[in-house]
Amino acid sequence: AYNNAGKYLSDEITNGKITKKSITTAIIGCIGALDGSALPPREVGWTSFYRWLSGSSAVKRQKWRDEVLGTKRSDFQVFAQKLHTLSKSAEASIAVISSDNQLLASNLRLSRIDVS
Repeated sequence: AYNNAGKYLSDEITNGKITKKSITTAIIGCIGALDGSALPPREVGWTSFYRWLSGSSAVKRQKWRDEVLGTKRSDFQVFAQKLHTLSKSAEASIAVISSDNQLLASNLRLSRIDVS
């Protein structure tokens, strides 16, 4: 199902479905997901602990935000090419983690997923 992700993304760019407006909408959604809303006091400590364990810092998180905010159409083109190249590589593997029911439902819809 995902072997043609690079081609699909490239086609979406070529066909004009990935526009500046859709990228802006995606960026806003992504930043909202990154930052979220203000945490209740009981979650502040857990979040701080998790960030400490994972090596996250305010500087790293800001760098990530800046990269997301700077995303351009050309970034999607580069990503599509990398996906396409990777899908042709003998070293590449694609794994789908799903429940059996969801995988079977997807298999019926797409008829291209190997469920073995």
